[in-house]
Amino acid sequence: TNTTMPEEPTPIEPTTPAAPVAAAPVDAPWQQSIFTPDGQFVPEWQTKLPADFEEDRALLANFKDLKGITKSLKENMTAARAKPAGLTIPAADAAPEVQAAYQAELKKLYGVPETVDGYKFDKPQALPEGVEWSDDAAKAFANKAHELGLTPQQAQALVQYDMDRLTGATAAQQAEAAQLAEYERGEMAKRWGDKVDTHLSLAARLATTMNLPNARELFDPKSPLFAGVDMTAAFAQLANQLGEAKLVSGAAVANLGPEQLAKSIMGDKSNPEHEAFRNASHPNSAAVRAKVAALWKQASAS
Repeated sequence: TNTTMPEEPTPIEPTTPAAPVAAAPVDAPWQQSIFTPDGQFVPEWQTKLPADFEEDRALLANFKDLKGITKSLKENMTAARAKPAGLTIPAADAAPEVQAAYQAELKKLYGVPETVDGYKFDKPQALPEGVEWSDDAAKAFANKAHELGLTPQQAQALVQYDMDRLTGATAAQQAEAAQLAEYERGEMAKRWGDKVDTHLSLAARLATTMNLPNARELFDPKSPLFAGVDMTAAFAQLANQLGEAKLVSGAAVANLGPEQLAKSIMGDKSNPEHEAFRNASHPNSAAVRAKVAALWKQASAS
């Protein structure tokens, strides 16, 4: 019989298993992205921080690892807890002697002189017009400066400030006076034309006759004591009403200084006030003698 041999099975070729599908990369949290494997910060690590750290990026860039941040934090905390050397401010209810001792040490610390003699003020080389240096006033200010606890430099600065203030005020007054004088001259020219000097002379003679102090300056447009155009007009009008015979001569006013005017009253028989000065029983004797005394005092001062 024919025996049929079974067919050998076809060998199955081995298959290579499919590679697993790689998972989609996931961004690591920023806390992990700023460190290297050895725990250091990666370069420019501060730029990887969230927006909340925006204001701190420049500061954090100074640190290369956590140890540096920790060290800086400790140093700052130690400095904050340290008690600063120096004076301790006493309590409000501290004993008077404690308060006094504190004030004394405080003044010493800032360079306040122990006594008022520690203040030496430099006298200004140029003083504002009408201002005189007073040693007594400087001493009084030194006492106040010491009481307030000022240093010599602070006190000198205040002296200079006061001088500058007075200089500015004087300049402003002079400018105002010059402006007013210009107005007065224009007003007199409009009222009296070429008779301005006549009106000024009459007004000054009447003022002198009335024994007014600074009579000549009151009606001198160049003087800071000038009474003004309206007062000049009133005095000139009254002088005209009184008449020449009752007025001091023009020479006695226009040409004579205090000393010459005093001598004129005392020795010039033509001077309307001579008789009152000479005769003690004259009703104006006391007033004229007082005027002469004032003239001598004025002459002595000038």
